[in-house]
Amino acid sequence: MNINKFINMQIKQINLAGSRIATHELEIHLEGKTDDIFIISEQNESYLPILSVQGVNIISCGRSAIVTKQPIIKLWNANMKETTVGMIKTTTSELVIISIYLPPSLTKPEYEKEVEKLGQLLVRHKSKYVVLGGDVNSTHIAWSFKLADQSIRWILLLERARW
Repeated sequence: MNINKFINMQIKQINLAGSRIATHELEIHLEGKTDDIFIISEQNESYLPILSVQGVNIISCGRSAIVTKQPIIKLWNANMKETTVGMIKTTTSELVIISIYLPPSLTKPEYEKEVEKLGQLLVRHKSKYVVLGGDVNSTHIAWSFKLADQSIRWILLLERARW
């Protein structure tokens, strides 16, 4: 696999917080900018389709999305309703992009189940280059998660995906 095509890509993670104004600001930013990929979380599904920028590809699932000027293939992801998975292909390489949104309203068991599904998704694509971004609402006392518990879980998840 040749990673050279992807090295110079500009990738940004943006949380739109369900805002029409933030979505419009994204549209303004896309016009004339060279950023290749925007990993979007907490988007309102009814706002992204109104983007009127020429040459922009949008794939979304729930409140996550990927916006890119690159040709992108949406990958099937039946298990995670708030996670968008896409792939950019060249003749020699594949880049998998994952945009995830885990709302703070999830219970701890629901959250842990989603993290496990994400781990399975990463393992499934471990032979490819992967970019993961999003809003996982983790490690904050506001939603009663223990800091050490969740931090360790994420480290183990990412370590397991490497193998």
